[in-house]
Amino acid sequence: MYVTMNFQDVLYHLIGDNMPAGQVKSLASKSGKSVGEVETIWNNVKAGLKKSGKSESDDNFFAILVSVVKKKLNIESRTLSFKQFLLEYKYGTSSIEAPNIQDKTTIE
Repeated sequence: MYVTMNFQDVLYHLIGDNMPAGQVKSLASKSGKSVGEVETIWNNVKAGLKKSGKSESDDNFFAILVSVVKKKLNIESRTLSFKQFLLEYKYGTSSIEAPNIQDKTTIE
């Protein structure tokens, strides 16, 4: 017998009502706040989303939750192009003036 569950259901069963500890530590470290402060903000945002009619089973619930928590913690989210990602991975910067790049269209 097979049981079908979507990703959000699996995630909820793994983490329950609590924020993942790794995520808490990462956000606390990036924001300079304590783990307890981050957990409080997480729980308040989660309660607000539920009050506004969102459900944890919604496809984008956790994405919205993390995004709002990051905004409240003043953590900048950024989107990199594939080229910027490769530059950052190889040279530690997404700036086009990265060392050893002769042609702006090629990445060594």
